[in-house]
Parts: sequence; structure tokens; C-alpha cells
Amino acid sequence: MTVDAGGHAAGVVIQWLVGKARRTPPVVDSLTNAKIARYPRSTRAVAWVLFGLCAAGALLLTYKVPLGMRLATGIWTGAMALAMGAMVLDFARVSLSWTESQVVFFSPWRGQRSLRWEEFTGIKFSGSMGWFVVSSRDAVTIRPSMMLGGLTEFFAALKAHGRSSLHPEINLALEQWASRG
Repeated sequence: MTVDAGGHAAGVVIQWLVGKARRTPPVVDSLTNAKIARYPRSTRAVAWVLFGLCAAGALLLTYKVPLGMRLATGIWTGAMALAMGAMVLDFARVSLSWTESQVVFFSPWRGQRSLRWEEFTGIKFSGSMGWFVVSSRDAVTIRPSMMLGGLTEFFAALKAHGRSSLHPEINLALEQWASRG
């Protein structure tokens, strides 16, 4: 497979995953009635496949290369497997939940951050990073990925519960997200 074909294939998979996320509704917690946006199963499955391929590749390459290159190859392929492991952790643990009174964003990297609806001050979409930048007056920023399921419902709730001055920013961010395919 050429680099161009590989890049095209990766782009097609990412577009499919983003489309899947847009069609995935949030889960409703039966105890708290909170709505929870998570990565769809398909996204988590792709992460596990990539992790498995990298881990298997690390093992195979380490033992199939000449003896003098095993350490360098092992370090490089091990680093790739660790990166894929971090992706699996991210896709399994990140969540964005909301109730009538607050929003809670959790990531394994920065922990839990809670905000009341009226605390939100800005929303932007970063196309280059593939996430939304949602800021608050207390300098708390959450960055939900465009591949989280349930974001459409989250932004509808933000329009309903947040400041009306945010509506144009929300609409622009959603338009930019939609233009991604």
C-alpha cells in the first residue's frame, strides 16, 4: 500500500468514525438521569485493533530484525504500542455528562472538571485538532473530541441552559464540525 493510499484509507476510516459519533446519542444514567457522551463502540473497537496491531508488530519486528538493530526497533515499536495504549485508555475513559444543573467532563489525563451551565463563556471548534474548545469564566477549559457520541444533544442542552449570548458561537462551531464531512 502506498503512502497516498494509506492516508486516504485512514481519512475514510476517520470520516466514518466521525459520522458514527454524530449519529450516536448520549447514554442516560439510570440513577442520576445524567446524559453521558462517550466514544461510540466502533471508535473504541478501532483503537483496540490499532493497539493489537502495534503490539504484535512490536513483538514481530523486535525478533525479526538483525541483532544489532533489535534495541532501536524494540524502543520504536514499543513506543508506538504505548501510544496506542494511551489512545485505548482515552477512548475508554473520556466522558462528558450533563444534568439540569451542571456539566462534568472526565479524562484520564486531567481528571474530572465540573461546571455549571451559566459558567460557560466561549465555544470554538478546532478543525486542526478535531475537538471543541469550551471555556468558562474560571479559566476551566474542556476539549471534547469531535468523535464523542452525544455532542449534538450536549450543545442543544448548552443552548437551553447556558447563556443566550453563546448561541452564535455554538451555531458556528457546529457548522464548522458539520463541514468536516
